[in-house]
Amino acid sequence: MFTGLKSIFIILLLTFSIQANDNKKAHSVFIELGLKQAATIPMIMKNYIMLEMHNNFKDPEKELEKGIDLFIKLQEKISKLPLDNESKEVIAEHQRIWNKLEAVLKKPVAKERFTEISRYAFPLGTSLRKITEKSKNKVNERQYNVIYYAGKLSGVSQKLASLYMLFNWGRDSSKLQVDMLIEKSIYLDTL
Repeated sequence: MFTGLKSIFIILLLTFSIQANDNKKAHSVFIELGLKQAATIPMIMKNYIMLEMHNNFKDPEKELEKGIDLFIKLQEKISKLPLDNESKEVIAEHQRIWNKLEAVLKKPVAKERFTEISRYAFPLGTSLRKITEKSKNKVNERQYNVIYYAGKLSGVSQKLASLYMLFNWGRDSSKLQVDMLIEKSIYLDTL
């Protein structure tokens, strides 16, 4: 009888170990996909502004469409990951925010809409960085830390470039200066 209980105990331990590995793998994939999404948002905003300003350098209309498509594809992959309930709730909230942002992006390009776009885009990018950091902490392996920090640097540098471009184009300069200082601090801390 003792041997039977021992066998059941070993099987249970193996099951939990396999589930923990699957969970770790899902979080490691999420780190990569979530940070790609976070880096895509500033590119979407940049191309929107370029269209608004009638700047056709590097075909911003096509690049905007590519950015939107990429975000959607990444979101579809993320939604299929077997993550914990807390992560799934945050991902569902990201989807709701993205749906609002996408609805604005589908309207004809106009200067007045940029405020509405930034109301959704900047918090979405910040939230994506935070949730991927939580996933990094759950995985807590060197190789995924490197992926996380490299992805975070990419996203923050994209956002800094977008903020700098907005600042130079005369948009809400006092708020942009504060945002640029925050992002610069995040960049330097990450580095």
